[in-house]
Amino acid sequence: MKDTVNNRLMFVRLFVLAAFAAVLVKLLLIQVLDHRFYEELSMDQRTSQVKLASDRGDIFDRNGVLLATSRDTFSVFVRPRAMEDKSRVRQELLRFFPERKGLIGEKFAKNSAFWLIRKTEKKRAEHAKSINSTEIDIFREKKRVYPKGTFASQLIGTVGLDNDGLSGIEYGMDKYLRGIEGQYIFEKDVRGKQIATGTTRQIQRPTDGMDIYLTIDESIQYVAERELKKAVDKYHPDTASIAVMDVRTGELLAVASWPDFDPNNPSASPVKNWKLRPITDMYEPGSTFKVITAAAGIQEGLFEPDSRVPCPARMEVGGRIISNSHAVKAKNPTLRDVIAESLNTGTTYVSLKVGKEKFYSQIKSFGFGERTGSGFPGEARGLVPTPKKWHKSAEAMISFGQTLAVTPLQMLAAVSSIANSGILLRPHVVARIESSDKTTVRGTSPEEIRRVVSDRTAEKVNDLMRGVVLKEHGTGHKAKLAQYSSAIKTGTAQKPMPGGGYIPMGSNNFIASVVGFVPSTKPRVAIIVVLDHPKGSIWGATVAAPVFKEVGEFTLRYLETPPDL
Repeated sequence: MKDTVNNRLMFVRLFVLAAFAAVLVKLLLIQVLDHRFYEELSMDQRTSQVKLASDRGDIFDRNGVLLATSRDTFSVFVRPRAMEDKSRVRQELLRFFPERKGLIGEKFAKNSAFWLIRKTEKKRAEHAKSINSTEIDIFREKKRVYPKGTFASQLIGTVGLDNDGLSGIEYGMDKYLRGIEGQYIFEKDVRGKQIATGTTRQIQRPTDGMDIYLTIDESIQYVAERELKKAVDKYHPDTASIAVMDVRTGELLAVASWPDFDPNNPSASPVKNWKLRPITDMYEPGSTFKVITAAAGIQEGLFEPDSRVPCPARMEVGGRIISNSHAVKAKNPTLRDVIAESLNTGTTYVSLKVGKEKFYSQIKSFGFGERTGSGFPGEARGLVPTPKKWHKSAEAMISFGQTLAVTPLQMLAAVSSIANSGILLRPHVVARIESSDKTTVRGTSPEEIRRVVSDRTAEKVNDLMRGVVLKEHGTGHKAKLAQYSSAIKTGTAQKPMPGGGYIPMGSNNFIASVVGFVPSTKPRVAIIVVLDHPKGSIWGATVAAPVFKEVGEFTLRYLETPPDL
């Protein structure tokens, strides 16, 4: 019996010692080995970390005209759970914020904290605060504003509620524009309110974002948008695009598309309206691509501007009938007539003589089928099938801009290389990036991609394009400027159908376009205008050429370019 008692006592002692040892081990873990973990847990329970907003950088045009900036606004945060007069506060909020009726009812019913309103004016926020001074808080936040509304909206882009870039330059240059948020920590009570006498410390100061200067010029952009809108109002296309480029530098002086949107209220427009179509959208270029075909024929030494080119009314290639849109007007047509009159059978003859491998190589050299590297987000690559995928008729159809897809910017850059003596430049939309202390962080300068044709070929193609405006039977008379020479090519392109083939000619559903440069003697700017499915007239010569003329004349006068006529 005595041994049993002693054994039990020994067991109790061992149990107590084991428990004591376990407590010591636990204390060792808590106070020594896991000290940092529990210290941080304690800190999290009695402190809150608040982000300090940085100022997002501004966006300017090339001359410093403000296009996007930020201003102070105020947001209201409500905590119903801790309210003693919840019913009164709820009624007051409903009275002054009737548009938030559903949200207020839901959150008060659940006693859930919520944002009553984000980024409103100070007076309205302070009124909410006056309803309940302890459980309604006001926070200062930055709101992005666009002083010129829809002006250059697709290029500039827009931001979300938390000032994250969503489209355009706002998205593409977000890492430069957004800056770095600061942070500070404060002690809080059980309700989460800041203790007035508690410790507050800043752990990181906010760093303001950088400013972006674009290559566009406010005046040229304004006129480009105005003239494009005139064409839209007259011909009611589904979409329309325009771009103006300095052929000597690759800078885009204007770029726009319709329909557009107001970045101050982006949700009022469908997201598709946010796209900058000259850079993001592909289309079959139609007859404007004949410039590339002619360049290939001349570069290969097979043709000169006055070389005779057979242009039958119809010809069969690979089982497909190739025909012209009108009767050939020139007798014994030359390559000059082929481009001026826009003859499909003529360019078909040229491409077949060049051969598909060399023709493909020339097309790729001009930059088709690859992004231009403009720096704009969402730029399309275009679509150029390899010669292995060309059936015989493709050699004909590609010669006049079918069975491949390009972007307006690719087409503009390619034609600009003709104006620039055969040198392809990289188009760009950002001129420079400046830090908050006005130090240039990144600048841009003209960037040569490669030589695409010889300067001799470029001059001869320039001559062909001048004939589109000057020759009696040329299609570009409405693009003729009053005091400056023009080198252009018009286009009226059939549109492909999703299941294959093309929309029938009788549908009047075409893409009307014009691309070229002015003046032709000493080229300064290149311009492209594209209208998808214009109504009332389908011809690029009628629909797009007048826009080219008006924008070209203004731009050259604005840039103080001496007349050459």
